[in-house]
Amino acid sequence: MGKSTESSGNFFAKLFASLFSSSDPEVLKKKELKNIAKSLSKTHNNFYKFSSDEVEPGLAKLFYTIYKAISPSQVMFQAMANQNVLKSMVMTRSLSEKEAELYQQLSEDSIREKAKQMQYAQLSESVNAALENFMGSFDMERINKINAMYLNILSYQAFCTYDFYFFLKKFDSSLRERDFDTQPHFDAINAEYVREDLKDFVSIAWALQKDTDWNSVMNFFKQIKGVEPIAAKTWNQILNKLSSFRRARVFEMLIKLASKDPSYEPQITMPAGNVVEPYLDKVKNDALNVLSALKNEQKKSKVDGILSQLFGADVGMRLKNYTDAINSDFIKHKLITYEYTQPLNYLKAFLLDFVKGSMRGFCDLVLIRGQWATTPLSAPMSEAYNALLETSNAITAFDDKLAEDGEIGIKIKTHIPSSLRSKDAANILSTLIEDANDEAKGYIISASRDLITIGKTIKALLEDYAKMPKSEMIVNWKELDKFAEEPIKEQGVTIYKMIYLFVQLMQSYIGNK
Repeated sequence: MGKSTESSGNFFAKLFASLFSSSDPEVLKKKELKNIAKSLSKTHNNFYKFSSDEVEPGLAKLFYTIYKAISPSQVMFQAMANQNVLKSMVMTRSLSEKEAELYQQLSEDSIREKAKQMQYAQLSESVNAALENFMGSFDMERINKINAMYLNILSYQAFCTYDFYFFLKKFDSSLRERDFDTQPHFDAINAEYVREDLKDFVSIAWALQKDTDWNSVMNFFKQIKGVEPIAAKTWNQILNKLSSFRRARVFEMLIKLASKDPSYEPQITMPAGNVVEPYLDKVKNDALNVLSALKNEQKKSKVDGILSQLFGADVGMRLKNYTDAINSDFIKHKLITYEYTQPLNYLKAFLLDFVKGSMRGFCDLVLIRGQWATTPLSAPMSEAYNALLETSNAITAFDDKLAEDGEIGIKIKTHIPSSLRSKDAANILSTLIEDANDEAKGYIISASRDLITIGKTIKALLEDYAKMPKSEMIVNWKELDKFAEEPIKEQGVTIYKMIYLFVQLMQSYIGNK
């Protein structure tokens, strides 16, 4: 009989529930929220009051305890606002004694100091060897370990720099930042006021890993600041407390109630970053950039020295149109530029001032008045000299073509205004400029070869001159001495030296092209 009565009761209870239950989403949501509130109350944290939808002072007291504990860390991170400085510190502290020594060798000051004591090739070899040793000491296991350490530091930084003060001031408007001498008085507040703050807190707090090697993190800060930012015991207590809340989903339930959203799930902001590879790339690039700068400086110094010996104080502008002046207009229209303006100008100057000057007198003396043992001996020098004269005229004609009213210049002037909006115009201009550069380079190369031919012949002539009276190339050196305005040997040595210097100058511009 008892069982029958109990069965009947259950039947009517279910029937009653089915008759009066609702499928209204709002009713279901309220019911679900009520159940969440019950589950939250069972955690006995006293953070929320369902009847008034208020967050209790107990939550503020928890945050205040954390705020007080991590406050020194907040101050520390404010002084380390530049993230690149933090990255550099992480890497610097990870270096062994040997690696720190290699790192110092790769610094700009060290490389420049070495440059005073050794040739560039030797310096480059030394720097590259140091780079190889330094980079090779970082295997994947070590890279992963350092990166993990950095990410842990970022997690700690994100947690400590959470705006606890802003959160707490909502519970006590008289609260003063980092004033822990006065005991705050926290009031219950509407849960909606801290809904977004709690979401932000969870997103960074849940990124903290309890089983992380936090001792290494704290030791890192102790090394750079002299003291640990927080006592290990205190930090472990905070981590344990947060871990307990996370397991019980306390904050998730609190946020669901504050936002009236039973489906809420936290969005955890995990730190991301790779500190090792960018650091190694920077060390490598910085060192190689110093080497490159030194090479350019040495090249400029060498060029300046050669120019001074060849032309004195000022070379002067010998070209009117193939110059750097128009390059700014090319750059403005996103075009390539005239590439050999300087060396071609130097070549024109050398041909005008030297080849048609002091070299002409020497060449006329030995080629016209000189009695060569056989004609083929004089042919290379004669042909090379005449070729240089032709090159000088060709460069003038080339430069004239690039004038605004010249054959090429007028085309450039016509197409450059529309080159930014017309691909066809830009392509035409690029072709014209490339052709001009090829032609300029051709003059430099051919003139250099002709000068080398003349230089070799002059060297052979000086050796032949020294053999008098048993000369084998020119048989009338004695007669030529009478016609020479300056001693033949001195003229030949000077011309040979000038040719050698000028060819070196040209090689500094086109040697690797």
